[in-house]
Amino acid sequence: MYAAFALQYAHRSDRGYARRTNDDTSAVEELSLSDGRTIVLAAVADGIGSGRAGAEASQIAVATAFDMLRDHLVHAVPRTEHQWQQTLGGALGAANDAVRLRGLSTNRKSMGTTLMVTVVIGRRAHIVHAGDCRAYAVRPAVRRPHITQLTGEHTVVAELVDQGAISYAEANGHPQRHHVVRSLGSDSTIEPETVARTLRVNERLVLCSDGLPLHLSDAEIARAVSDAATPQEGCDRLVALANARGGRDNLSVVVIAATRATSRPLLPS
Repeated sequence: MYAAFALQYAHRSDRGYARRTNDDTSAVEELSLSDGRTIVLAAVADGIGSGRAGAEASQIAVATAFDMLRDHLVHAVPRTEHQWQQTLGGALGAANDAVRLRGLSTNRKSMGTTLMVTVVIGRRAHIVHAGDCRAYAVRPAVRRPHITQLTGEHTVVAELVDQGAISYAEANGHPQRHHVVRSLGSDSTIEPETVARTLRVNERLVLCSDGLPLHLSDAEIARAVSDAATPQEGCDRLVALANARGGRDNLSVVVIAATRATSRPLLPS
């Protein structure tokens, strides 16, 4: 029964045009379980810190989270949402400890990173994050693809919007729109957010750092992913479009598609 659906995926991280270094990290990894099921791990992270500190922080966070999840999931897959929350929260906690320890050992007090990690098993996607990376579900269509933002953003501006102090429209141009209030590496504890979604057949899960929505609207993201025949083409289209708008920030994106096992290629319905 596990072979009815197939997961196709790709990721890409790009420096953009304005930044001298790429502090983002993206990654996707596939695990095979003894019962025949396949698990896909995916992550995007946006590093914080001067010099190479941000890049190192994002790389450490992704590697640590993957290590913990890999070791845990090959032995026992959570069965309840509460168990998934504990497992994912533990992975983010371990990543936070690793980044914080590295910052202390190298005297880089500003070293930190945002992090979003997703575990997809079957068509069920479990997501955990801290910071301003985003997760979307895109339902392809020829005329008007549908896009849903699955996660909130842990920023000063997002809190102001939630409080009613500013409007959603005002948030886009606010000078503090990139100031995160949750990140890894600064405190001994981390407060992660977890969400889950069952992907529809041919639906795409998109993870991205904040550099992508800085340049593209949700509708443009949906259109680019919907028009792409494969997840890799979707990643390439998104990065190319963002860079064509100036590439003012680092860009990282992951695209995962749940398809019927015999469907090739991916095309809008």
